Amino acid sequence: MGDDELDFLRRVVDCTPAALMIVDDAGCVTYVNQAAEQLFGYTFDEVRGRSFVDFMDVEWNPIALESVVSAMASEGLRDPMLFRVFTKAGDPFIVEVTANSQLDDPHIGGLLAYVRPWDEQWLLDRVLEAIAGDEPLGTTLELLVQVMRRSVLSADGAVLHDGSDDGFRRSVVSPALSDRQRGVVAVIDAPWELARKLGEPVQCDVADLADDELRRDAVERGHQACWAFPVVVGDSGAAAVPGCLVLWRSILGPLVDETQILSLDRLVRLTGLVLERSRAAAELRRAAHHDPLTGLVNRGRFFDLLDDALRPRRAPTGRPVGVLYVDLDRFKAVNDDHGHGAGDRTLVEVSLRLIGAVGVGGDVARLGGDELAVICRESGSSEDLAALADRIIAAVVEPIDVGSATVTVGASVGFASALAGTCTADDLVDAADRALFEAKRAGKGTWREGRVRPTDAETPAALPGSTVRRSRR
Repeated sequence: MGDDELDFLRRVVDCTPAALMIVDDAGCVTYVNQAAEQLFGYTFDEVRGRSFVDFMDVEWNPIALESVVSAMASEGLRDPMLFRVFTKAGDPFIVEVTANSQLDDPHIGGLLAYVRPWDEQWLLDRVLEAIAGDEPLGTTLELLVQVMRRSVLSADGAVLHDGSDDGFRRSVVSPALSDRQRGVVAVIDAPWELARKLGEPVQCDVADLADDELRRDAVERGHQACWAFPVVVGDSGAAAVPGCLVLWRSILGPLVDETQILSLDRLVRLTGLVLERSRAAAELRRAAHHDPLTGLVNRGRFFDLLDDALRPRRAPTGRPVGVLYVDLDRFKAVNDDHGHGAGDRTLVEVSLRLIGAVGVGGDVARLGGDELAVICRESGSSEDLAALADRIIAAVVEPIDVGSATVTVGASVGFASALAGTCTADDLVDAADRALFEAKRAGKGTWREGRVRPTDAETPAALPGSTVRRSRR
């Protein structure tokens, strides 16, 4: 082969986008092309004659090192092998290596290795593993952000997610972004806000951003363009936009590379899959803990919450925990006279009224039928519970429109309180239940206060005015 032909082949190899290197039988680097120089950050002169082991984390995958040695004596490294390597700046990353053994070729005289970055694919595999393993939403989204930064998009990014309708409140972001770029704070006409409202991608130059602080932060970090892509979850007929994939890029102009376009499309779809999986899991958790008709906490969750409120670790607050047991008066007549549909509407309306009466300081539960209960953690004194019982009775007795008629029901309430660590959840509920029995016997539409007794946990049915303990589940 003549010199001109060799020079031509060298030019072809040097210009190929694939990273190539040659390692001789002593393990020393004898050649790298331009793509390898860009990948590792070293020039050819800086790596010539050095052992390839100098650039490897040999403890990360010991088998990989053995595979190179065996490849020298065979056809090469036919099956891809993963290596953890370091750039000139000391940054670790993962590469996939295949190789041909050309020791007998006078022009090569070593192992010809083909190297490509594996970080993106490895991270995408981790994303899929996180989805399949139901890992926390934040963990999975953080992996997607890492994929975004390592992908061919060369962008800093944020995955913004919020289940509410009044703006984004949670985000998983690149640390290279400022707080304002992350979208945590309200930013007028920010690209991600517009994309979520319009349901379509929004792309803008940083110079055109309306918010001065946002524009200044982006410029300081070398960003010239901001792209926001809404992540749609659900079927087209009931689609939701719980998040946006936001890219801050250092270059202007649209994507023209098909690989970049496919990469971006994959990231958007993966983000949607992650959010959809998270939403489905949240719905399952809610179904397990809430009454399907009223949306109130169900019996099982009520006792879990009460158990937690009564744990001894809460005792130092000195605030008693209160329980109100509520039973509707004249509810059976609603079902008998107007049907069970009217009864359901009544229960839903009463539940809303109880939530309004209790406020943010308590949990409202439906224990079954027309039996409701309230846990008060912060205001469980006798005076506070009596005042709340009065509010509940007054709220429930107001007329209720059930569609075909207007009905009126009432409420009887029994309540009891105890300091954390002094009784069990069953003890406290039984005391409130006995008080409810007394309120019913007193003529309904009123309340009575109960007391927790030391013998409650042992013989509740033997106490005067008591009822047999109801099952927790």
